Amino acid sequence: MFNQKIKELRIKNNLKQGELANKIGISQRVLSGLERGETQPTLRHIQLFSEFFNVSTDLLITGEDTALNSIERDIIEEVRKDKSLFDSLKAVLESKKRIEAMAA
Repeated sequence: MFNQKIKELRIKNNLKQGELANKIGISQRVLSGLERGETQPTLRHIQLFSEFFNVSTDLLITGEDTALNSIERDIIEEVRKDKSLFDSLKAVLESKKRIEAMAA
């Protein structure tokens, strides 16, 4: 799963292997091995890719993004601090649910 996901993210971001390897500080040979599944990723590799692509480690390992990234955590923290923002977002979600229910 990891090998497929990093290749997918690299291609999605229009990066060649050499470019990505340079940006995250690994050799192109290591990146190539990781993408082919011939090299097992270390915890450091997983962290580097997670930070570079701004995705959770869960997404890289399992293919499912079950953890929150730093931006999502920041948004949740700000919403918790601001009751009016919370109330506004809650109203938007309730409206969305009503619209979806009518469309179904």
